[in-house]
This record gives sequence, structure tokens and C-alpha cells, in this order.
Amino acid sequence: MGLHDAPDQIIDAPDDIARDTLADIANGPVLVRPQIQEAFTMFNALPRRQVAEAMRDMLAGFMAE
Repeated sequence: MGLHDAPDQIIDAPDDIARDTLADIANGPVLVRPQIQEAFTMFNALPRRQVAEAMRDMLAGFMAE
């Protein structure tokens, strides 16, 4: 998709994700990266449909750029 780090967008290196996932495997299956913990907590408190629609709208915004 050609995504790159930007001040408002952090893309973790695959090696970092793999290392942290393996280190946290006993708590799995979900590993929430520190950079998105706040958003994860917010979305987790909302109804699933509302989250899906918000993610759809955000993705549509990325694709329009």
C-alpha cells in the first residue's frame, strides 16, 4: 500500500511486532501496540457496528488521499 511513517501515523517494523507478539503470546491472541492502546480501549467500549462503520470511514479517507 506504500504507507510510510508520518508524525501522526506510526508503522511498526515487522521484527518489532513479531518480537513483542512472541513475548506476549501467553496473553494472546491480541497484542495491542502501545501507540494504539488509547484508540483500542475506546473502540472496545463501543458497539461492534459503530466501530466497524468508523473503521470503514477512516479507511475510505486513507484510500481517497
